[in-house]
Amino acid sequence: MNHRQLGRFCGVLALAVLAAASASSPALAGGDANFFLGTKQVDKDDWGVFGVDDGWTEFGAEVTWGGEKWPVWIATDVLVAVDIEENYGFFGNDAVVLSQEIALGVRKIWKAGATRPYIGGGLDIITAAFDNDFTNDSDIAFGPWLGGGVFWRLGSRFNIGASVRWSDADVTIEGFDLKAGGMHYGLLLGWGWPGEK
Repeated sequence: MNHRQLGRFCGVLALAVLAAASASSPALAGGDANFFLGTKQVDKDDWGVFGVDDGWTEFGAEVTWGGEKWPVWIATDVLVAVDIEENYGFFGNDAVVLSQEIALGVRKIWKAGATRPYIGGGLDIITAAFDNDFTNDSDIAFGPWLGGGVFWRLGSRFNIGASVRWSDADVTIEGFDLKAGGMHYGLLLGWGWPGEK
């Protein structure tokens, strides 16, 4: 499976997670689906060999759902980060690096009026890829993730906030051993269910 196929798979998985978590079920008290937009900071000493920056544009979703009496809820997150370097290498072609993370785990969200601070962690499945006009390579690895942040419930359902997280996994691309995880910083925009009065 190449990185383009993996990208399509992650997109389909993200939509499936959102649909499943949003579906009404008597066993689930509710949840939050917050879209993430920000940056992923990778190890420049590793990824600099491909001529790319250490700050990659990142987008995805943090989805949390669970039962009313559960001490923690289930976290099912999907994140995609990309960086494009124009005129890379001797021949001046474009180089693309890409990472896709499927993060599974648990998340605790506290409620203090409209404020929702949270922390979470679990297992991350990270795919990293490099592509230019002459070659492409990808690898997949498993590792931990930890994250936290805060969002505010505006009105009955609307969420807005910020997230910080860390992930870690080792991959091999084009013969180089690389850290595929990093620090993630982003803004959140989404909704929660059920609606609040």
